[in-house]
Amino acid sequence: MFRAAIHSTAAGIYRPEALAAWATAADEETAFGARFARGVTRVAERADRTPVAFGQLDPEDRIAMLYTDPDSGRHGWASAICDELEASARRAGTTCLYTEASRAARAFFEARGFESTGVERVERDGVVIERYRMRLIL
Repeated sequence: MFRAAIHSTAAGIYRPEALAAWATAADEETAFGARFARGVTRVAERADRTPVAFGQLDPEDRIAMLYTDPDSGRHGWASAICDELEASARRAGTTCLYTEASRAARAFFEARGFESTGVERVERDGVVIERYRMRLIL
């Protein structure tokens, strides 16, 4: 789902080499799996238990990942997960929630009240990928 979301949702927004470099984060299954063991991870499933979206709060003031299966986009799955992550952050006493949003996800987070605090460029496999540092005052 992670790879499919990147190659579908961000296609046309990032260069193909940037998409490929971004998606390689899932290539090392042990390390990628370990990411899910940290923080608070939520998975949305259809009635048949097919996963359609996932998100993670790690640490308690940062949405570290939020991805939706490309065939399930625009059905509220990411919003539902984000609602749960925000509620978890509030329960933990967090007063400000942060994320680093891709160009593809920026509008989603802005619609939820997040504001951009700057642009950052990260390097993955020798490719520079631009994303937005964002925050939401809770």
